[in-house]
Amino acid sequence: MPLDLTVDWLNDHLYIIGEIKYEMQKYVIKRCDINGDALITVQSGLYVKPSSIQVDPINGYLFWTLQDYSKGGLYRMDIADIDGPTKYYDKVKRIVNETDLGAFTFEYNNFNVLLSFQKQNTIKSVTLDGKEIKDIRTSVISPKLQKVISLVMANKKFYWTDGVDVFMEEYHEDPITGSKSYFHNTIPHLTNGAYKKVFINLPSSQPWPTPINPPTNLQAIFESNAAKTRWQAPRLVGLQGKGAWQNWTYEMMVTEANSLKTIIKTGINASNFIITDLKESTEYILKIAAYTKSGRSPWSSEFRGYTLKNASNKSILWSTSDSLLQSNVAGEEITTVLDKKRHRLKMEFTDITWHKDKIYIVTNNSQVLWYNMTNRELGKLMDVDSILSMAVDWIGEKLYWSNPKQQLIVRGNFNGTEQEPLLTVLAKELHIDAVEAYIYWSSGIKIECARLNGMDKFEYHDVQYFSGKQIMGMTLDSEDKFVYWIVRGSEGSTLYKAPMKGYHDKAQFSVKPVSNLQKATVLGPLCYFHKRLLWLQDDRSAAVSDLSGKNIATISGKRLKKLNLVYIMDPSLHVIPEGFDSWNRISVTPEPVDNSSVRVTGSSKSFNITWDSVKDVNYGTVFYEVQIDTPMKLRNYSTMFVTTESYIKYPDQIMPFTRMTVTVRPFTYWSTAAQTRAFIFSPPSTPSAPINPRIFVAHTHRYDEYQRTELEMARVTVRWDPPQDPNGVLKGYRVKCYYVEDDAVVDVCVDASTEASKREFKLDELVRGVIYHFTIQAYTEVGSGEISPLVSANTSIESPIPILIISKNESVFIDDMDKNLTTPLAENIAPPVKLTHISRENKTFWINTKKEIVLFDMQSYTQSTIFEIEGEPLGMTVDWLERSIYYVQIKDGKSSVHKLDLNLLDNQMKQMKVLEVDGTIYNIKMSPLTQRLYWLEGSSNKFKLMESSSDGSNIKSFFQDSNYPSSCNCPHFIELGPCFTVDTSDIDTPLIIFMDVLSDNILSTPDGCFCSVVVNNELVREASPVRFIETDYSAVYWANEDYIYFLKRSEGQILTKQSGVTDLTIYGQHIQPHPQHNASAQSNRLHRFFVVCHLDQRSPPYAPGRNTSRLSKFLYSNRQIHSVLQGRRSR
Repeated sequence: MPLDLTVDWLNDHLYIIGEIKYEMQKYVIKRCDINGDALITVQSGLYVKPSSIQVDPINGYLFWTLQDYSKGGLYRMDIADIDGPTKYYDKVKRIVNETDLGAFTFEYNNFNVLLSFQKQNTIKSVTLDGKEIKDIRTSVISPKLQKVISLVMANKKFYWTDGVDVFMEEYHEDPITGSKSYFHNTIPHLTNGAYKKVFINLPSSQPWPTPINPPTNLQAIFESNAAKTRWQAPRLVGLQGKGAWQNWTYEMMVTEANSLKTIIKTGINASNFIITDLKESTEYILKIAAYTKSGRSPWSSEFRGYTLKNASNKSILWSTSDSLLQSNVAGEEITTVLDKKRHRLKMEFTDITWHKDKIYIVTNNSQVLWYNMTNRELGKLMDVDSILSMAVDWIGEKLYWSNPKQQLIVRGNFNGTEQEPLLTVLAKELHIDAVEAYIYWSSGIKIECARLNGMDKFEYHDVQYFSGKQIMGMTLDSEDKFVYWIVRGSEGSTLYKAPMKGYHDKAQFSVKPVSNLQKATVLGPLCYFHKRLLWLQDDRSAAVSDLSGKNIATISGKRLKKLNLVYIMDPSLHVIPEGFDSWNRISVTPEPVDNSSVRVTGSSKSFNITWDSVKDVNYGTVFYEVQIDTPMKLRNYSTMFVTTESYIKYPDQIMPFTRMTVTVRPFTYWSTAAQTRAFIFSPPSTPSAPINPRIFVAHTHRYDEYQRTELEMARVTVRWDPPQDPNGVLKGYRVKCYYVEDDAVVDVCVDASTEASKREFKLDELVRGVIYHFTIQAYTEVGSGEISPLVSANTSIESPIPILIISKNESVFIDDMDKNLTTPLAENIAPPVKLTHISRENKTFWINTKKEIVLFDMQSYTQSTIFEIEGEPLGMTVDWLERSIYYVQIKDGKSSVHKLDLNLLDNQMKQMKVLEVDGTIYNIKMSPLTQRLYWLEGSSNKFKLMESSSDGSNIKSFFQDSNYPSSCNCPHFIELGPCFTVDTSDIDTPLIIFMDVLSDNILSTPDGCFCSVVVNNELVREASPVRFIETDYSAVYWANEDYIYFLKRSEGQILTKQSGVTDLTIYGQHIQPHPQHNASAQSNRLHRFFVVCHLDQRSPPYAPGRNTSRLSKFLYSNRQIHSVLQGRRSR
């Protein structure tokens, strides 16, 4: 049954003390609405009946007193705990411990309980927490407070009842003594019954509170024409409880910052409000105040913010644990962009960027997804991995990303192709300023920037390692052109800003801390949109502030949970440069340079490298990266240049007409074109002198019909090598030749010239016995160059051109050993085995593996088979005087020599057997002038040189085995190699040239008695085993299976040439002399000395046409040769 009650006039609640009917001495406190509904238990299990109960809704407490020896006292409960999540009776506190307390009332404005202490017969003031107790009735005349069951106060005077009488007090101050005292008086009986309660019928007994403090934490999220505001109620005062009444009414002051035009919105009954009818892109100042009918609070602190410009195309992307969401800029109208579960994406999103209708998402497994917002298509960027952050260049239309594994910033096309490494840095966050072509990045420790192509790197801020600080986010203000970043440390978070590159004067360029943020918890990243900053505060909310880090508003919502990333999609941030109305009209990607336009201008001493400039770029500067490679790079400068001009001046000296590889790559900060490579030459000049001029003399004869005699003539061939420094394209050579007669110069050729490709000059039918002098001069388009050294030749001394006829594999060819030039005679033929020739008739003969004797006409370049032999061919030689061919064949173990008369070539040819021997003939040579045949016979490692008459008669050994004259110096017991030759240069006395196996010397002898060393063993050993020997009076040739060795006797030079020959012979009329009509002509023939050569340093074979080391020359006298060979005989 109800025993007592109190009323909460502000919240329309009744608090009732009741007695539990079926349980003795148990009491309960309950609460219901003013109409009796919604009855709930406030406190139960009371074994002592509360003697008094009162509610203080202004300060938010319910109080009651208990009169009990052990539990007596004043109890307090915060009325907010009644509706709280925990058990409210656990929140009850005994704030005064006293056994015999009476009734009490409140002093609302002073936050006190006025409590009767019955045993002390007084009333004391108790603070709401019970910590301060003060006797406020010490000067009472005859106090009557021993029993107080109901107590009220009006006009600072108490009224109470003890159940029998009603009392009041009067205050008296003696004007004479100044003493102050109270008198307790009894009010006459108003009823015959007992009194339960005393009430005061004044508004002050149930007052309306007046807000003392202003509302707090005013914040607003601005859109284009509206602002969504919210705030918190004024802070509670002093010892007020959580249940203190806070249902204020609010009024909003809205002021335009520029015009100071103000409107006030009143009657706001919630802690949020939408302000409408605002102007776009305008700064507003907001204030809020709380009020009741009893009064108004002070105005709150102001909140400043800008309305957006065209907010409809701006949105916020939110990455949560299970999806990617999109909202408007107020964090409302949330839609799902990408559902991870639906697309089976088991990954977190770590960074986002966008271009047009496509967003690019970096995941925590270093992949990049792309999502088309228009057609809802999802894909993966191929060939791109290990990515930490990403940004978009909307002008150059490139993706930029950081590769943490390689610590690189890379750019590429939107599909990931044409990747271009730019910077070697670790970038955790990237931002692009496409207008000025800068990329900004944060490593977590540093804020840096560079041009989009990696040039002009600049450092803004370094928080230093081990400082305990970390950069949590950065962003770009694309309107006022500033960089913002947040540094978080143990002491909180600080917002910094600095000017963006390319917009501000250097004098204004400095890094400044903007403010210390109100909340130290900053998760990042940091975003900018229209004069405000946005960042994640925690995994459930984001903060929006002005550019000073103040006026912070919070965006949160039911769907915004487990956040790890926030990103602004605002097309206005993708700024279009001035002068353009669309991205599509901007061209920053250059085309490659036309390589045909790369050229040189100027002279060889000072010149430019020039090319046609790029014309297709209409924004930004075009640079040219130029690399110049020459055969030998200079050491004192770099060959890499960057210029904005379409030319560069070559910075150093270089030889004229030096081949240069010029690589030109046009680029802008936004994009790079493909390289253009051109091969050009530095400007030409006059050439240096032709090198290695040399003269060859060939003796010729011309029959004079008038004198009826054969005239001895000479042909002079002058050869030379190109200038070491041609200094341009050689146009040709000018040759000057003359002789001196009677101390006067007689010009033979004054204006003679040759083409550039023809480096020889011939003069025919010269008189013998005259010394001719020659100089050569090359010329280019610039002019004639230096003159070569003078070379001279006496036409009496024959010096033939070293030319060989060689058979090899399936071909026969002429090898000009001086020019290192081969001229094919016949190719793809049956492999030749042996060959010979008749020089005057320009005919070559060979025997092939088909046992055919083939005639090749070197004038008509025709070939024909003239005979077929029966056995296997072993050798071949020619009698050029008689015009006969001698060949050797082996058949049935016997070797035979046969003769073919070429004079019968047009008729039926027949062979004639000349001789036959048991065993093998390995080689055969003919001396037509002496009509002698020479051949080698024997086994494969022991040979014997034989000779006979040309008809096969008088066969004998060339070297005497017995009766060896003591005056001879040839070896007594000689071991021959498998090859020899006959030098018929001397018409009267042919020389036998052979290989002495024991000494490895090549020797010569006219008669087998007197021998001379032609080539000593130091040269020959390298070629062992020697298979071929050929010689004339100017040169010696020898060969093995791999190389041909060529020694010029007059110059002492040896040449080595790789060649796998099957046979060879010297080509030229000098090697096949004819008897002269005038015998006295022989007196002018050069007396032959045989040169013994000694190598200063042995060298390996060289490539064809390359000379080996210069040889020192010395001659053995006959006595010395005799001593050397005599020593051989004694052994």
